[in-house]
Amino acid sequence: MKLWKTIFSLCLALTMVLAMAACTGTPEETTGSTGGETTGATDNVTTEGTGGETTGTTETTEATDGETTEIPADGSTLGEGQHSFTFQVTMTDGTAYNYTIQTDAETVGQALLDLGLIDGDQGDYGLYVTTVLGVTLDYTADGYWWALSENGTDTTVGVDGLTVTDGSTYAFTATPA
Repeated sequence: MKLWKTIFSLCLALTMVLAMAACTGTPEETTGSTGGETTGATDNVTTEGTGGETTGTTETTEATDGETTEIPADGSTLGEGQHSFTFQVTMTDGTAYNYTIQTDAETVGQALLDLGLIDGDQGDYGLYVTTVLGVTLDYTADGYWWALSENGTDTTVGVDGLTVTDGSTYAFTATPA
């Protein structure tokens, strides 16, 4: 009887290992520039636009509204210009992205808007950022908002009033209500 328990335990352990291996497959390839519907896929790209140059890998994610968004690869250098700062983003699930931003813009907001990394609504107090890296948060609908910090401290001005300081770290963090 003891032999059967041992064999059964080994078979169960082997089944668990195989099941875990099946769940950790590699991401599928994207369908290229046609804008495929693959979630979590990566693609090596070099694109040039009015905001500068992005070189590296992008991650394609599908938003809750069904649209796909390409997030630049973590650690990428984005843009061109004399000034350089670190841009960090922490998503609702804790996933973090770090970028080096190069720009000639005077404000952090303008630099990030030029690169298409943020978007929002213009209000009485400036730009209210609702979207970062293609992820839109709605405080009233999902209870999260984008908190802005500079060098680890919450800012006292909005992103469009925040002057670029070389070597600083600016971060947007998905923050629960």
